Amino acid sequence: MNRERRSSLPPPREHVVSRRERETPLFVGQFASKEEKATSRKMFDEMTPLRRIGRPEEMANAALFLAPDHSSYSTGMHLAADGGLAQV
Repeated sequence: MNRERRSSLPPPREHVVSRRERETPLFVGQFASKEEKATSRKMFDEMTPLRRIGRPEEMANAALFLAPDHSSYSTGMHLAADGGLAQV
């Protein structure tokens, strides 16, 4: 594509939100017992730097930040909403 044509196109606005486990009915419902849920929950809490599992509204807030009005000067962003796990 030539430079003139490229400059007439808007920049791509593709963003990615990487997430980890969150406290949802799907997460809670996958365990056979309360003990299994507690063990898995403890494992996730211990391996995540923030020491807790994410909440659905935190994932929604991450996606909302990437909405055009809030990140209008950002393109191609990768937002890790994972409690710091990607930094370990």
